Amino acid sequence: MADNLMHKRGAAAAEQAEILNQETVTDEQFQRAEQLDSEIVALDEQIQERRETMKQNAENALAAPTIDVDRTGAIQNRANDSDMAEYVRWFNSGGQVHSRALSTSAGALIPQDLQTELVRALPAVSAFRQCPAIDVRQYSEDVEVAAVAARMTVGAGTEAGTINEDTPTFHKVRYYGDFSSKVRSLFSDEIIRNMRPNAVQETLLEQAEGHALYWEGQYATNAAASQDAGPYGLMVSKAQYVAAGHNATEEPNRNCVETTYVTTDTASRIASIIDATKTNLDARYWGQGNCWIVGQAFYAGLLGLLDGNNRPLFQPSWESSLDSGLMMGRLMGDPVYVTSQAPTASAEGDVLGVYVPRGSYRIADRMPMTTLFDPYSQANTGQVQYVSSMWSDARFTNYGNGVSYLLHS
Repeated sequence: MADNLMHKRGAAAAEQAEILNQETVTDEQFQRAEQLDSEIVALDEQIQERRETMKQNAENALAAPTIDVDRTGAIQNRANDSDMAEYVRWFNSGGQVHSRALSTSAGALIPQDLQTELVRALPAVSAFRQCPAIDVRQYSEDVEVAAVAARMTVGAGTEAGTINEDTPTFHKVRYYGDFSSKVRSLFSDEIIRNMRPNAVQETLLEQAEGHALYWEGQYATNAAASQDAGPYGLMVSKAQYVAAGHNATEEPNRNCVETTYVTTDTASRIASIIDATKTNLDARYWGQGNCWIVGQAFYAGLLGLLDGNNRPLFQPSWESSLDSGLMMGRLMGDPVYVTSQAPTASAEGDVLGVYVPRGSYRIADRMPMTTLFDPYSQANTGQVQYVSSMWSDARFTNYGNGVSYLLHS
C-alpha cells in the first residue's frame, strides 16, 4: 500500500537526516547516508507507480457505477485493495461492504476510512477547534463534570491560634447530547452515472464543512438562556446573557473580565489591549496557554496597529496558512485565531475579541459526526440520499474565570 511505502520513506529520510546533522560523520555513516539516499529515490518511484496504479484501477472500477437497492449486486474488482477501490465496492454494494447495518430500513454507516476523512475536515474551518486553549472532548452520553466553584481562602496560622476555616465549593457542568445539526443530499442515478462517486464524496466533505461552520457559530454567538437551550457562546458578553434571560451575577461567564476597546487614537487601542490581557486580568491567569479568538473585522484592524516607535504589535505567522491554519499570528506574544462566525460587533458592548486561558471553555461532541446512506426513502423517485448528523455542546468550565473580553466602545 502507498501508506506503507510512505512510512518506509519517512523512516529512511529521518535516519539520513540524523546522520547528516551530526558535527562529524564517519566514512561508514557517510556510506549509510548514500545508501539511504538510493533507498529514498527507489521508494519515491514505487510510491508514484503505486499512485498511478490506484488511479487506473479506480477509473476501471468506476466505468459504470450503479447502486443496488437490495444490496445484493455483484462487486467488481475484488482483487484491488486500494482505498478508492474499497470505496467503489462500498458504493456499488449500496453501503453493505465494510459497514454496519443499523436497522432494516435506516441504511448503513459510511465506511470508516471515508468517515475519518469527514471528521478530519471539521477543524479546517473552525478556529474554536484549532485553538489549543479550548478543550475538545468526545462523550458517548450526557455527562456532568464536577468543577471547583471558588478558591479556598487560607489565612496565617499561629501556634495554638485560631485556624482559618473554609470548605471547598463545587458545581456541575452539564454537557447534553440533545443539540444536533442535520443535512441530507439527494442523488439521482443519472447524476451518479455521469459524475461518478467522486461527486458523492465531495458532497459528503461539504456536509462536514457545513456542520463545522454551523457549530462554530453556536460556539461563538449562541446566547443560550439555560443549559437546555444549546451551547453557551464564548463571544457573548455578560450583559447579553442577562438580556437572554439570565439573572445578573448568575451568567455562565460571570467571573470573566470585560474591557472597553477605546478607539480614540492608537495609544488608546494599545492601552485597551494591555488592560484586557494584563491590567484587568488576575496574574494567576497569565501564561496559561492564552489565545485570542477574534472576528475578521477586528483582526483586519490589528494588522496596521503600530506602537510609538512604528513597530507592529501584531506579528503575522511566518508559517504558511496550510501549516498554521486559522492562527494568523501573535498579538503581543499571544496567538490570534480568526473565526468567520464571530458576532457583528457593531454596537456598544458587543464582543470584539475574547482572550481565553487553557481549559476555561470546553467543546463536548456526542461522538463523531455520522453519515447514513439511505437508498430506500426516495426509491420511488430513483434517488438515494446521504444524511449526516452531528451532536455537540459547549460550556464555560468555571464561570469564565480567566476569560477576558474586549468590548465595542
